[in-house]
Amino acid sequence: MRRKSTTVTSGFDLFNLAYENENTTKSCMKDIIRNLFTTEYDHILIKNEKCLRESSNILCSYLSNIYHKKIPNYVDNGVFNIILDILCEGNKNRSKFDCKKMYHYYMDLAKTAFKNNDHNTCILIKCALEHTVIKRLKIKNTKSEEKLFTKFHETYGDFMSCYSKHVEQILENKNNIGKFVPSAMVLNMHLKKNAIYVDSYSKLGKYPKNLLQREDELKNLIGYIGSYYNTTKKPNTDLINLYKENPDKRQILTPSRRSNSLVMDCFTIVDEIKK
Repeated sequence: MRRKSTTVTSGFDLFNLAYENENTTKSCMKDIIRNLFTTEYDHILIKNEKCLRESSNILCSYLSNIYHKKIPNYVDNGVFNIILDILCEGNKNRSKFDCKKMYHYYMDLAKTAFKNNDHNTCILIKCALEHTVIKRLKIKNTKSEEKLFTKFHETYGDFMSCYSKHVEQILENKNNIGKFVPSAMVLNMHLKKNAIYVDSYSKLGKYPKNLLQREDELKNLIGYIGSYYNTTKKPNTDLINLYKENPDKRQILTPSRRSNSLVMDCFTIVDEIKK
């Protein structure tokens, strides 16, 4: 694990981490977080990764119930809340230096999630860190981070392919689903994409046999995973704020600086940070 000090503050709100020591005030906790050393930093990583994994389990349980339609919205919330967490603290922009620290912190979270087979969390963070908003900060990856991104690409594929390699990865690990947490976003996305293709071919009077077989395969896979996470791995917690909190409602987005596009609002914040 990287040995460093960092700035990790708003994560306590996003990851629903309580201040367990009743004698520790929020102000005192922030001082601790701003000057994290080895054991404290690792402790925060472990706790946040655990919270993220529990929410991954919850999202997977949604695959086979009435909440499956909310998965894309929860994922969008998660991506933009990570982006805003990197850029801002409360109602203030972070310095470029602190943005870099937060970026590397989320890279460490992605690395930990990947190592622990929480692919839902890893792909979520990957989507945020590769977003054009964060790219605009021009934060340089370390050599180990470059290697990690290469490994992500080799394992999952990319956005343009809808992370198709991950679907094959899930199929290969369907008998190990208790230790292998798939991306609910990717499964949901592929089922919808396949259904659109089937519908388009059918309207042309064609019978897309391979696509129909793939659709059945995906439905069975999603049903199996959803059922597992609703029974054997039934969650006893709620989704963390990272997924539930509407990024449009974040403190930094005051009425005076809010436009009709969250992406443009984030670009504005980045430009302010770079000045």
